[in-house]
Amino acid sequence: MERLEPLYFCLECKKVVPSVQSLLFIEERSNKGFCTESCIEKFYGPIVQHFDHYEREKRIKLSIENENLDYLLDDLNLMNKALYGPDEVWELKNSFGESIFSQIKSIDNIYIIVLCFTYHNRPSFIINTVITESKSLMAAYQIGARQTLSRSSINPHLYSYLKNKITDNALLNKLENKKNDYLSDLLKLKERNDFSTESYSYYEQNLKDTLEAPDEVYKKENNGDVLYTYVKSYIDTKSKSNYFYYVLCLDLEPKSGAGMESVHPFFAFPSKSHTVYEMFRNGELLVGNFKN
Repeated sequence: MERLEPLYFCLECKKVVPSVQSLLFIEERSNKGFCTESCIEKFYGPIVQHFDHYEREKRIKLSIENENLDYLLDDLNLMNKALYGPDEVWELKNSFGESIFSQIKSIDNIYIIVLCFTYHNRPSFIINTVITESKSLMAAYQIGARQTLSRSSINPHLYSYLKNKITDNALLNKLENKKNDYLSDLLKLKERNDFSTESYSYYEQNLKDTLEAPDEVYKKENNGDVLYTYVKSYIDTKSKSNYFYYVLCLDLEPKSGAGMESVHPFFAFPSKSHTVYEMFRNGELLVGNFKN
């Protein structure tokens, strides 16, 4: 007799799916799974409307209904900084343990506020984005408990090295901002079967070897910055499949003539993706040959 298999279905449309891997999740520690992004949007639509109403009420109360800042929503660089490099993160948790996060970024006296759910410690679904010059409106989104930001969570060994090597906080912040920019670009390309950001710290064991004996090194100038990308191929001991390890470096004093002494790594990660490989194999090839 044929046995019934475990049942998995979309919480919104109730469509039965073959396995749990067929479902999309956007909340940490949640069993709310969906079959498509449109089902996610339908399910959370009322919550989006709730926070739209919340913003309108606060703006009316503060007499700032029209700040004419919505054009900044099209600035992807600005949005990425709020998503992946916020200055503050607040967690509003209900009695069921369900959390909504408020991420706040201040740039040139403008506050970018992103209300979102997170999955694997990264924004997974944006509920609302607020842009304002009002400190009072910003304060209305400092909700729940403020979270401790850990700059070192992705590359703890690399961050420790930089803290010991560089005493100028402005330079450290520059490297941190560069890391956030590249991380946001990387997450846009990320494929479901690629390494999670949580695993990046484990693969830092490849950091020293990649810098000392790379397969390829690329040099690229971009908006006055001189960037170096070190690439080395490895075999994953678990899956026995190939992957590349990337170390991105920035020359902090490109005009000083200090050579590689002023070049510092700021972001390191593994990837199996060919798309990611094509993205980072650009610029002047200093070491190695182009690979297939």
